[in-house]
Amino acid sequence: MTVLFSDIVGSTVLLARLGERDWDDVRRQHFSVLQTALAEHEGTEVKNTGDGLMAVFRSVINAVDCAIAMQQQALQVVVGGSPVGLRIGIATGEATQAQGDWFGTPVVEAARLCALAGTNESWATGLVQVLAGSQANARFVGIGPQSLKGFDQPVEVFNVESPAGSRSSMFAQVERHEQLGEHLIGVLDYWESLPSLQTMRAEMIAELAPIPGDVICDIGCGTGSELIRIAHIIGPEGNAIGIDPSTTMIEETRQRAQRESVAIELLARDGRDTGLPAGRCDAVRMERVVQHVGDIPALLAEAKRITRPGGRIVVADTDWGSLTIHPGDRDLIRRFKTALETGPMAEPWAGRILHEAMLNADLTDVTSRMCPITAGPRAGRPPLAPMFDQLVEARLATRSEIDHLLAALDAALKRGAPVIAFTMFVASGRVPDSAGP
Repeated sequence: MTVLFSDIVGSTVLLARLGERDWDDVRRQHFSVLQTALAEHEGTEVKNTGDGLMAVFRSVINAVDCAIAMQQQALQVVVGGSPVGLRIGIATGEATQAQGDWFGTPVVEAARLCALAGTNESWATGLVQVLAGSQANARFVGIGPQSLKGFDQPVEVFNVESPAGSRSSMFAQVERHEQLGEHLIGVLDYWESLPSLQTMRAEMIAELAPIPGDVICDIGCGTGSELIRIAHIIGPEGNAIGIDPSTTMIEETRQRAQRESVAIELLARDGRDTGLPAGRCDAVRMERVVQHVGDIPALLAEAKRITRPGGRIVVADTDWGSLTIHPGDRDLIRRFKTALETGPMAEPWAGRILHEAMLNADLTDVTSRMCPITAGPRAGRPPLAPMFDQLVEARLATRSEIDHLLAALDAALKRGAPVIAFTMFVASGRVPDSAGP
């Protein structure tokens, strides 16, 4: 049998925050989506453990695919603007049934792995990886041998991810945009208000070099602030095209453009498949997309396809490996950076790979430049507090440690100290004048 255990991350904290009645409502919603995934993958619920459930599968492949579905569908249950965290453990082997319960090595292994997994992670034994192989709709990322309580030898463990990579931020999880609504738009507006980010955007405009009459596409247009700026520059004889998979972002952009009295074209499409004709655009811009989506080869291939020969492609993205935070406990900040670089971003090192990716896409005249971004006086709590909370939920930090860090940041920010900074890269290239061999 293949055994799966699930667990709600930070359930005790949520119960204290919400109270019993509201917490029961959240639990019911959470278990409803998990049970839907079980039914879809021929799993059998053995028991509810209060904060999670135990299930068994005759097929190891169904168990793996179910874990992925559970992680994706659990995002639907949101508390305070963030989804309820979920961890899963999966193991397979000989098991016996007695009085409606299951016993044996895989039961213990799955329970232990569930307890060790991080927020929104599904850990599986090496035997699960071997038996599921390429047949499951998943990829297995090695974590290495783990010492499990009650076992003499370490167990080889893998993290189960979706084929496209399960790491993705709330910006990439389009199905959550309508739920997050004003919160998501507010986060975007905050970062876009930073003078340092505006300087970076001025670099992008300079590289795009828009003139009246141009056709310019903004892949991942978000709330449309730069698309509208470009529309003003190219004038009514030009065409500013915004691409974003989120209907929430498309509608926000449409409303802002109407208030600015500018004409734009909007398409709710994935940036890897815009639907635009080949060579339609004089230039394409793409800002902070790769870090959330990954798959930079496909994004650049589509940008190149829709850009005319000689046209420009300008991409800007963040390198989260450069994040600097001061003051604060050094060990805690290292833990935070490690968590940020291993999730939730699909490509946390997006900035540093832009130049090479453009060369690999056979663009010419490729240049890149580093742009420092310094957070403003409100950066201590609104933008970063939810990220710090995830450390507590993942048991990488205590609530007391985070409270002390936020207090130190607040005090420093009141003195005007630039305590939160990172690097963005702006890379540009030109589509060759003629197609190569």
